[in-house]
Amino acid sequence: GANAANGQQVALIIGNGDYAVNPIPTAANDAQAITTTLKELGYEVFFRNNLDRERTLNTVNAFESALAGAELGLFFYVGHGVQYNNTNYLVPLGAQVESDWQIPEVCVALNDIVDTVARSGVKTGVFMIDAARPNPLGTRFSPPDSGLAEMTPPGNLHLFLADAPNHLTRQGVDPLPGADSTSRFTTTFLALLKEVPDLSIGQFMRQLQLAVTVKSRQERNPWYRLGKDDSISLYDSQALFAKKLEVWPKDSSLDQAQAFVAEALGVPVTSVTDDQEQEPKNPWVDNPILVLHTLLRDLEKLYDIEQLKLLENIYQAGLAALSAKYNYLMKKDQTEAG
Repeated sequence: GANAANGQQVALIIGNGDYAVNPIPTAANDAQAITTTLKELGYEVFFRNNLDRERTLNTVNAFESALAGAELGLFFYVGHGVQYNNTNYLVPLGAQVESDWQIPEVCVALNDIVDTVARSGVKTGVFMIDAARPNPLGTRFSPPDSGLAEMTPPGNLHLFLADAPNHLTRQGVDPLPGADSTSRFTTTFLALLKEVPDLSIGQFMRQLQLAVTVKSRQERNPWYRLGKDDSISLYDSQALFAKKLEVWPKDSSLDQAQAFVAEALGVPVTSVTDDQEQEPKNPWVDNPILVLHTLLRDLEKLYDIEQLKLLENIYQAGLAALSAKYNYLMKKDQTEAG
């Protein structure tokens, strides 16, 4: 399919958590984790935490400049959000609202950001919005409508809301934050992104919706709206792998080769202590089509290794890594049959 990696991909990640009232403890960790992963996947990333209104607008302008001529622009927001008159607003830090007519003045209209991306010249835009928490404007003022409103982005822009329109994400769907814990939504987003590479945007949003709904036991029901062409993928795993192979040292040891291939193919790590292989914990491992999709991508990588006539041991390591990765399927079938 069409992949985004032949032109550049640019992302703006905003984590707003340090609100005076109703802080969001995982927001900074979420933004950091997403940034780290996207950089590994070849994105140019603007990463910002705890923005007031002015800094939000400045950052969006810088993002617009970087998007000119890019293949893909990704906007990911974790923070408070509110709807007013069927328009969605992101709540910046320091926003003080006494009555609803002030919302457009002190918050940032998501429509304005969408329009900015639309006119930037980027070929495809993706918006991931996790902003439907209770009391977004503190306790003194409650917005008349809950959660976020439905939106239809123009042209080739695609929108994903982490919870259903007009619905608040219940308190307690996220873990109590440790030092580096991320929200369940971010964790699921990153796992799908890394473990099932090269899904088209349409497939990715469908699978993410399903996974979040299942993981939250239906307490969360994400909603998305696709633009004109949803066939592009968020990154090209094959191109990334080819780049890694180019710089692979020819005189590597077998251990190094195995570590390299295991990481490239995303093999679940076996913990040494109890000798139990980690079971993949994500809902899509039960989806045969996604497993097949991933297996085909992995086989293509093995083929690349073979073509390059690198060490024989790296190819053997690849075969071993593959059987380790998909072994759990065989075991599962046997236990179900027995």
